[in-house]
Amino acid sequence: MKTIVNLFLFLTFFSGFAFQDLSTTEANQPTISDSYIKVTVNGATYVFNEKDYVIAQKGKLPDERYNVTISASNPDDNDGSSEVVSIILFDLKPIQEKTYSNGRFEELGYFGPLYIGVQLGFLSAKDNPLPMMNVTNINKPQATLILEELSEEHLKGTFEGQLYNPIDRTATIYIQGEFFVQF
Repeated sequence: MKTIVNLFLFLTFFSGFAFQDLSTTEANQPTISDSYIKVTVNGATYVFNEKDYVIAQKGKLPDERYNVTISASNPDDNDGSSEVVSIILFDLKPIQEKTYSNGRFEELGYFGPLYIGVQLGFLSAKDNPLPMMNVTNINKPQATLILEELSEEHLKGTFEGQLYNPIDRTATIYIQGEFFVQF
């Protein structure tokens, strides 16, 4: 179990920083033809819309789970902030337009128990002197992902959930948002 949590944290953290750049202010709203993620975290809104730094992937994993991964980041702007947002979905059936909620572990043969469901993550280095990504508690998940449009070219939807700090295990933030991403 600890290995799964560590792997999720590593993949989420790495994928966010591997594709770097900026979140923007409300004045610079994206158009529907641009990839973007807009997220509100405890009342603060962040918009990530630089096309080279908002990524989305979908497919089937070697362990037979289907997945969608969406992430964006801005490594460091001039005010010392650095944010990462991550949305991950694992399912046993092909991903489709519908509402996905929470999650569970399922025994998948020799792969062992693997997570099926929604995982959200958010990190803000400005608000946290020791940057740690707040994530969905996979033992008691409270996350919803609504996929409104899914095609070979793009994915559109909304998400929300309660995230916690995996170190001290406290529910720390509420996150909600929307996205339109191109593959």
